[in-house]
Amino acid sequence: MRLVPNLIAARTLGFEIDAGRFALLLEWLAAMRRHPVFIADRRRTAAFLKTFRNGAHERQRLFWSGERLEWLLARGFHDWLIAEIRAGRAAFPN
Repeated sequence: MRLVPNLIAARTLGFEIDAGRFALLLEWLAAMRRHPVFIADRRRTAAFLKTFRNGAHERQRLFWSGERLEWLLARGFHDWLIAEIRAGRAAFPN
């Protein structure tokens, strides 16, 4: 499921998925787009993007949680993460 937003973003960035080589992947992506969970997510994203430019959304800090933190810590980036927190460039969900 984590692949879906990346594949959708790739097209937005100008990359095309070769239908000849990856027909099954494109079929799967189309099926995911029809799934109620992804339809609801698309609606929420569209509503958010309408307000994003004028909103007071956090734009200076990275939000860290779950697997992102696990990845950093598993690879020994403890000191770097602590430095980011101390510098005020990290945020965590409530």
